[in-house]
Amino acid sequence: RLGTLAKFLSWILIYCMPTWFYGILCHHGITPLYMANYFIILCAAFTIYELGYILNDTIAIHREQQPAIRLYPSNFQHFFRHSVAIVSSRLLFAMVCLIALWLMNDSSLSWLLTILNIVCIFPLFILYNHIRGANAV
Repeated sequence: RLGTLAKFLSWILIYCMPTWFYGILCHHGITPLYMANYFIILCAAFTIYELGYILNDTIAIHREQQPAIRLYPSNFQHFFRHSVAIVSSRLLFAMVCLIALWLMNDSSLSWLLTILNIVCIFPLFILYNHIRGANAV
C-alpha cells in the first residue's frame, strides 16, 4: 500500500505527524521516553492495522461479488502458503511491543487503556471484514 514515494509521504503526513504532535502536547515535550513510547505504539498499531488489511486483501475479498483485487496472484500464493507464519509473527511482534510499552511505563490505567485500544484494532478489522463480506454476497 505504500509502494510509491507519494503514498509514503501521504502516510507520514496523515498518520504520523498528527499523532506525533498530539503526543508531544500531551507529554509536554520530547523526551527519550516519549520517543520510545511513540515508536512502540506506532509499531504495534500499524502491525495490527496492516494485518487487518492483509486479511481483507486475501480472505474477505472471496465473499464479495466485485472485490477490489490489490494483489498479484503470486502474492496470494505466498500468503496462503505462509499464512500461519505471517499472521502469528505479526501478532507476536505486536504483543512484544505492547508488553514492552507496559513494562517501560508506570502501568497506570491510561497505559492499560492505550494498550487495549491498540489491541481492539484487530477484532474491529475482523468484524469489518466479516460484515463487508457478508453484505457483499
